Amino acid sequence: MGTYCLGLGDSIRFSADHAGLPVQQLKTLGLDADDRRDANLVNFPVISLEPGPLKRWAKVTVGVPDVRVSGISIDRTQVSLRPAEDSTKQDDAPPPR
Repeated sequence: MGTYCLGLGDSIRFSADHAGLPVQQLKTLGLDADDRRDANLVNFPVISLEPGPLKRWAKVTVGVPDVRVSGISIDRTQVSLRPAEDSTKQDDAPPPR
């Protein structure tokens, strides 16, 4: 298991005016104009695998107005892209038989 960086991000909301927009072109509420132009920010939806949130995400992807989905904005410069070390791994343990 790796370490996740959701706690390093800022909460945002996504919405769309028309269908078929990639995540990068969705409206992002919760970011100011300077942040929207910041190339180091990565925005992505955070959706639980339950019917209600998935239904809202489906509505955003087809461009239903006035529907919003939660998301997160993370600054790439604040996150290590290297995988975390597995704390359960023991280098001194004998190989399995």
